[in-house]
Amino acid sequence: MGLGARKHGLTLVAGGVQRPIRQQSLSRCCSGRKGPRLLSNQEARITSIIPVCRAVGMETSRKETSQRPLLSEEDCRKLTPLHAGNIYENPALPMIKTANDLAVGLKTNLEDGIVSSSEDERRNKYGANSVVKPEPPSFFKLILDALNEFTVLTLIGAGGVSLVLELWLAAKEGRDANVIESVSILAAVVVVVLVSAGNNWQKERQFRALEEVQSKSVVRAIRDGVEISLPVERVVVGDLLMLETGDILCADGVLVRGFNIRVDESHLTGESDEVSKEQCSSQALYSGSKLLSGVGFMLVTSVGSNSQSGMIADMISGENNGSQMALNLLDEETVLQKRLAAYASTIGIFGVAAAVTTTLIMSGKFTLDTFILGESTWDIDYLEQYLEFFITGVTILVVAIPEGLPLAVTISLAYSVMRMLDDNNLVRHLSAAETMGTATVICTDKTGTLTQNIMAITKVWLSGKEFMLTDIEQEEAGLATHASENQMSEFNTDIRHLLTEAIALNSTAKILKDSDGNITKSGNRTELALLGILPFLGSPMVFSTDYKKAQKDEYEAFVVGQQPFTSDRKRMASVVLMKYKDGSSKFRLYVKGAAEVILAKCTQALHYNGTMMPLDEEAKEGILESMHGDGRRLLCVAYKDLDVDVPDDEVAMCKFTESPRTLFQPEEVDDFEHSLTAIFIAGISDPLRPEVRSAIESCKKGGISVRMFTGDNQVTAASIAADCGILTDDDFGPNAVLPSEEFIKRIKNSQDEVDRESFLENWRDIRVLARCSPSDKYTIVESLKRFTDEIVAVTGDGTNDAPALRIANVGFAMNDGTQIAKEAADIILVDNNFASTVSAALWGRNVYSNISKFLQFQLTVNLVALITAAGGAIASAESPLTTVQMLWVNLIMDSLASLALATGYPDISLLEQKPYKKDHNFVDINGPLPKHILGQAAFQLMVMAWLLGPGPNVLGIDRHIVGSGASVHHTLVFNSFVMMQLFNQLNSRQIEDSRSILENIQNETLFQYVLGCELIFQFIIIQYGGQVFSTVPLRPAEWSISLGFGAMSLLLREVIRRISPKD
Repeated sequence: MGLGARKHGLTLVAGGVQRPIRQQSLSRCCSGRKGPRLLSNQEARITSIIPVCRAVGMETSRKETSQRPLLSEEDCRKLTPLHAGNIYENPALPMIKTANDLAVGLKTNLEDGIVSSSEDERRNKYGANSVVKPEPPSFFKLILDALNEFTVLTLIGAGGVSLVLELWLAAKEGRDANVIESVSILAAVVVVVLVSAGNNWQKERQFRALEEVQSKSVVRAIRDGVEISLPVERVVVGDLLMLETGDILCADGVLVRGFNIRVDESHLTGESDEVSKEQCSSQALYSGSKLLSGVGFMLVTSVGSNSQSGMIADMISGENNGSQMALNLLDEETVLQKRLAAYASTIGIFGVAAAVTTTLIMSGKFTLDTFILGESTWDIDYLEQYLEFFITGVTILVVAIPEGLPLAVTISLAYSVMRMLDDNNLVRHLSAAETMGTATVICTDKTGTLTQNIMAITKVWLSGKEFMLTDIEQEEAGLATHASENQMSEFNTDIRHLLTEAIALNSTAKILKDSDGNITKSGNRTELALLGILPFLGSPMVFSTDYKKAQKDEYEAFVVGQQPFTSDRKRMASVVLMKYKDGSSKFRLYVKGAAEVILAKCTQALHYNGTMMPLDEEAKEGILESMHGDGRRLLCVAYKDLDVDVPDDEVAMCKFTESPRTLFQPEEVDDFEHSLTAIFIAGISDPLRPEVRSAIESCKKGGISVRMFTGDNQVTAASIAADCGILTDDDFGPNAVLPSEEFIKRIKNSQDEVDRESFLENWRDIRVLARCSPSDKYTIVESLKRFTDEIVAVTGDGTNDAPALRIANVGFAMNDGTQIAKEAADIILVDNNFASTVSAALWGRNVYSNISKFLQFQLTVNLVALITAAGGAIASAESPLTTVQMLWVNLIMDSLASLALATGYPDISLLEQKPYKKDHNFVDINGPLPKHILGQAAFQLMVMAWLLGPGPNVLGIDRHIVGSGASVHHTLVFNSFVMMQLFNQLNSRQIEDSRSILENIQNETLFQYVLGCELIFQFIIIQYGGQVFSTVPLRPAEWSISLGFGAMSLLLREVIRRISPKD
């Protein structure tokens, strides 16, 4: 057959008969090609037509639309106020009485949508689909936040008082003021504050970048009569958006047609009840609303700041004066941050005690020597000495409080979250990154997660005849497989026509092909696999682009009622009105879904010769058993002619050139689903992802149990589970694979409550749950959390999966899943791949590993610095480490070390260890950390004691004299102390005793960079710090001594790691 184009319209030529398509309609027809195709030169084709809307009383055209003025921005806001009823009865807009009036007022079309070239004009007139985001905190604001710390403010106050006092005394005594130490303290505080603010500013940038990635979502829209995927930010007023269950609306609009639309508007109204929407009575839809059920089309009327959600966001932004991020992950304090903050608080208590004790002892000793034993009288000059004691005490407090611990967690999480995105994990909640480090169970879906989601029909049961498809080829997108022409030609023509209608009219997916041969596919992949077989059935039917209407020589068909597919029902049904050319009409029900579900509702099957054959239970089991195997999913298509009474005037109003009408509500469709006739069963294969088996093996080695929760039947589920390694030879017990319904029945008591003992007994053996509904998944996950210590990760993609995703410790939503599922999840799998969950577990464990490294380093330096500064000050009335020196040490301990140690790249060997416990004790006495902390601290304290004691005599250098200023002795003490910390920082790279400190160091460029910078800065401070840092230049021999003490800590690690904690 061929396709010709007339001057005023397109003509479809089918079976040698030319049939003109109505001049007002725009057809999208396809030319044939070899291989899998929508159309061929030998077979009748399915041609998609996009008709211009001609609803009753709503006639419109592009010409008419262009001649009327556009509605104003204010008019559009009036269309959809909260709690709006029938928008066509709005007294504020008397000109809008029908959907056609609205389309005319917005210069759009209820079938073809807007003209793409008008996008910029509409954006300029009605605004962009984005809200004003609060400005991120400025660098100056972050500086103020960093200054708002007690110890920092105390140091500033003490340094300021010291500076003023010195200037006053110098002026009084007529001498030059010695402000070096006071200015150095203030300068050091400035550096610490700037580094802290810089860290926070960098984290803000990272999380803003992450939010930008999170916000990149798309919608399905009709423009120029063609369905397209449109980024949310490009949606404009007048756009015609396609709606389906699970969507979260991105703009305000009006429902122009749809089936069974129910939404959740609680984000605006605070009311949790579902709200039904109908195109003739309650049409207003609001941005942010969740589509709980149904399919339909919405005409956008308000976007961005003009939408209901946008107006609220603007108010919030105004109240915050732009100082807070609307969705700032940094505001989320994780469990790990709280735990380490508690560590820091406990250590801080000892620091406060040490600082107060040191200050009191130094002050008391000076008072005793000066005023009691020395019998001196009070002079204002002595105030400066007491102030120095106070500053020394505050400095000890600064060094003692490990404020770097919570900072290290934040930096590690920020780093991990950004790198996880490279591994296809989009983290929505910061805590999820660390929680995956403790995950012990992953409850995973099958389709698209373990498998490639490439649906291929490999086996068919059609009207009593079963065969493997021999001419199997896949479309470019890898969606459908087709039978050869001679196989299909064996079947009765009426059967092929019936199956064509049953598949096409009972579908939410679409396959369209334009005149250039470009194919557009949208919708569920299983449905697309079924649609892909239609051209080979040879039916000369013409379908509308939404597959809601069809034309044939003898009759026209209209979908007048629909019950969409849900995970609970596991089937979809549509009622079709068939209007014959002789004026008669009838209604027919088409149903498709899980084979055992549909066959259970069938009483007979259509034989390939056109007769009916009865279906008893034995016959049904035989069909299912024969079709199963090789992991195939079975979908059954059935039908039933209905005997219903519908008024003639309603039937007459259904026309091919008009918008679809709803004559039956979903609950009425439900009532028809019995005594069905089976036509067709498709065996659909979906190959495993190649990396899944190794990923599951990694989980098992790492102590993570993987369980499959799938909607497939037991045979298919068991086959896939065995292929991917979830089900092994050791697991093939009677309870390893169960229907979800049976499992739930076993674990619930007579009060319909989950029994703890029954749950634990049955959960132990289960590996695969077949026909698992979202409600069952929720029950199991909730029970796992309540009755066990398991940390549960769950994958899901559907709207009904949202409760389980939300209650799980970590919820993974598929990137191809519904918006509601994504909103409920903690992490989005960008590639929909199970292997990415294993990657998330690796990064989560890496967070714990990095924190352990930092903790080992910081607690060591904390302990040594505190004892050295306090002990030295008490023993000699002067700390061997000056205030400015200790501030530099504090900078190394906190900001720089956290960058170096908290951003380590994960080692794959982490997956060979058991998961971290949720209450993991980092300083567990049986672990490696305590022995390394105590061992290194003891060594460093001995070195410091030796340097402050007999060291000068042995080394031949002058001992430091109290009050004499900088000396080689104290410079050597300071340099040796810092060198030991830098070498111990290298030690802290590895917390496992079995690993070398240099292993994989070539991959950690940031660590190398930070360590190198610390060494360079230390060299500059020693050689050129002078009065500011109270240092004198050291000779090479003295540098060698400092470096030698530092290097000895590396040798000490080799000794310590061979000591068992139990020894």
